[in-house]
Amino acid sequence: MGQKCAEVLSPTIGDAFPIQGIIAVQVSKSEPIIAPSYYLVSGTTVESQIAQARKTYGI
Repeated sequence: MGQKCAEVLSPTIGDAFPIQGIIAVQVSKSEPIIAPSYYLVSGTTVESQIAQARKTYGI
């Protein structure tokens, strides 16, 4: 499996980043990551988070 993945990835990255190894991971469970501000700052909403990120990163 690792060799096949390396063959697929190599044309994309070329020689700039030689592939040293590949680790295959199977996800058995996932949960959402919730920013601490939702718990720590009263009134935090998705919209306010997006607005703050846009302000921070100038977009």
